[in-house]
Amino acid sequence: MLFTLSACPMGRSIQTVLGEVLSVKQDTSYEVVYVDADHETTNHYRIKANPTTLFLALDGQELYRFEGFKETTEVMDLLEQMEEGTLRSEENREENRESKEVYTIYLFDAEQIVPVEVESINLTSIKAPRITAIQQLLRERRDGLENPFPEHTSL
Repeated sequence: MLFTLSACPMGRSIQTVLGEVLSVKQDTSYEVVYVDADHETTNHYRIKANPTTLFLALDGQELYRFEGFKETTEVMDLLEQMEEGTLRSEENREENRESKEVYTIYLFDAEQIVPVEVESINLTSIKAPRITAIQQLLRERRDGLENPFPEHTSL
């Protein structure tokens, strides 16, 4: 399983790597879980970083996970180690916690740029401040202030 944000370029890169791995390891499959859309699954597996690649056995038992990006050869090496039984995940992981995050975005008041503080409730433990701040900017509408992005704009 690949856990990533829907607007994450590194998540897209690791998807490419996993596609290359599947072309060689055809008995393997993966699914993408977008952490900003599927909080429940993200929290169930106690995912803490974006992106995280989680390897599960057919019975659902976690075999291993890694955070961030790895090249195709590195992932192939990890799979080989898992098959040999020499690589295992740590077992104790802290539960995910909801948090309130505060960001400063900038809107316009006529010709003036105005800083605006906005709050965002993060339903997972994954912190992605740049992506979250941009998403907040795209969504924020305040009376008397202009947001230069059309309402339908998204990442």
